[in-house]
This record gives sequence, structure tokens and C-alpha cells, in this order.
Amino acid sequence: MSGPDERSRIGELEFGSPCSAFAASPADSLNGLVTDRVTITSETVLCAYQHGVFPWSVDPLSGHGRWYHPPRRGVLSLPCRAISRTDRAFIAAAQADRGLEITINKDFEGVIQACAAMPRHRLLASLEGGQEIKRKIPAKTWITADFIAAYCKLHQLGVAHSIEVRREGRLVAGLYGVDVRGVFSGESMFHIESDVTKLAFWALIERLQAIGRTFIDTQMAVGLAGKWGAQLVPRGEFEQLRERAGLQFRPF
Repeated sequence: MSGPDERSRIGELEFGSPCSAFAASPADSLNGLVTDRVTITSETVLCAYQHGVFPWSVDPLSGHGRWYHPPRRGVLSLPCRAISRTDRAFIAAAQADRGLEITINKDFEGVIQACAAMPRHRLLASLEGGQEIKRKIPAKTWITADFIAAYCKLHQLGVAHSIEVRREGRLVAGLYGVDVRGVFSGESMFHIESDVTKLAFWALIERLQAIGRTFIDTQMAVGLAGKWGAQLVPRGEFEQLRERAGLQFRPF
């Protein structure tokens, strides 16, 4: 699914708008915090990713996002070579399961709503060190209603994308992210059936490899991404990857 060139969208925004905040130098003493004074909208998310910045959380009082460009960034190189034999066997069996169906961009809102609705012990990490921390995250406190509205608009613009896995028509797993200037940045995933997110993540990898992509921005290197080989790279190296990706790319 492709949409308007992101550059033309940004060109409509006046200098001095909230988007200019993303050009600020990250505060490495605060794990790469760029700003906590910009509301999450479709335009600000697009602006942020064009500067290598991503939203990490939402202040429940102000509604402003906390936007980061951490000193080290999670990157999963493609092709993905670190998948275990057990996971490869699971994926092969799941792909052969006629009850499961994989789709792309068929139900973006359903996926992001499902991600928002899942109360879970979410794996967090220090944005700088990547150390895993388990903390219970209540449902609908990070992916808020305004957050969902912003990303659904980005989906309509051809910038945000989803992978869905259904069993006999019922959504049982999925993930979503944004694709800006040749870089796909994964944001969240969910599952109802155990391990089926592996099938969604593998479908994403296959899609990106098919269009010549060489890495996924996983933001951190934890969870399934870390298990499959994502590594933390210095900000400067990530910026070089972003620059090369933007020179020539096929749309998602």
C-alpha cells in the first residue's frame, strides 16, 4: 500500500510548528529524549520518524508524547539468520495450517485496537542499555484513543501498515509499524494464540526482503526481535543506515 510522498506532507507544515522540535539534539542523559511537549498526531509522528525520532509514551495529564532518539537503536538486519530451528519449525507448521490466514493491511484498526487492549507484563528496556525489565502495563495507557486516531490516519496515507493473522476469520495475532523513507519501524504486536506473533513477524520480514530492505528498526533489541538477532547500534550508525535506505527504495 503506497500513499503520498511524505516530503509533500511535511512541506505543508510551517517552520516553527511542533515538527521543528524533532530537529533538536537528543538529551543523552535522559536516554535520548528529544521533547515531551508535542502531541501525538499523524503529522507529528511522520515528522518525528523523518528525523529518526519515535514516540515512546503519552503523558496522561497533558496528552503530550515523549519522543526519543536513543543513543543506541535496535536494528534487525535482513536477511534474518538468528531464528532458531524450533521457531523455523513452528513457522513452517503454522504456514501449512489451513485454518490460519496471513494478510497485510486488511485490518489496521483491528490490530492497533488489539495491541491497545491487551493488559500484559510488557517487556520494557532501558533505551540506552537495552536491559530488559518486566513491568505490568495496564491496557490503553500507552496506545490511547488519540494515538489510535493518529496512526489510523497514517494508515490511510499509506505510511502505517499492519500484518494480520486470523484463524477461521478471527484475528489472533498481528503487528503494526510505520514505513518512512525506506525504513520500517516496528511499534507493537499482540497475540491471542500463543506464539502466533512469530508468524506475523516472519510475514513482515518476508515482505520487507521481497522489496529489497536490509533492516528493520526495532527501536530496542528485546523480546522476539532480540531473540531473532536484533542488535543495538550507535545513533550515528543508525543514521547512516537511514540515509542509505532513503536514497532508493520500493514502497511497502
